[in-house]
Amino acid sequence: GIDCFIAAKYVGETGRVYGIDMTEEMLKVARKNAVRVTKNLGYNNIEFKQGFLEAIPVDNASIDLVTSNCVINLSTKKNAVFTEIRRILKPGGRFLISDIISERKVPEEMRNNKKLWGECVSGALTLNEFLDYAKNNKFTGLRIQKDYLWKELEGIKFYSYTIEGFKH
Repeated sequence: GIDCFIAAKYVGETGRVYGIDMTEEMLKVARKNAVRVTKNLGYNNIEFKQGFLEAIPVDNASIDLVTSNCVINLSTKKNAVFTEIRRILKPGGRFLISDIISERKVPEEMRNNKKLWGECVSGALTLNEFLDYAKNNKFTGLRIQKDYLWKELEGIKFYSYTIEGFKH
């Protein structure tokens, strides 16, 4: 819930922050920590919900900003993730996504390795693949920041990128 706690301070008392996770264990930890964070803030504007990236449990066109920190690479249905982000964003809303991007397409044998899925490698997109998913879902104004080399594995470099896009 750390990203949500930062966002809660940023959006202020009148804003609303939703944290989504598919595991009850992570939600339990986030909800426990939220008690202390909201006490320190002096208001409670955070709600944690169980859900998947491909079926986000919030209303259509209800969100100003979607953030994601190294989670899209964990989904096997990338287009569905971008479709959901578009569905929940208000017109003029935007996404700000940090994720692991591979310098070239991840080979089949690496994509089938469960250990590498957990290490955020198997599901990494190339930059062109990421941008194609965003463009195919009608996101515009794409801005890219390549942060750093995260790791090299089997001769493939994996980078941390932050990418922003808008729903117009």
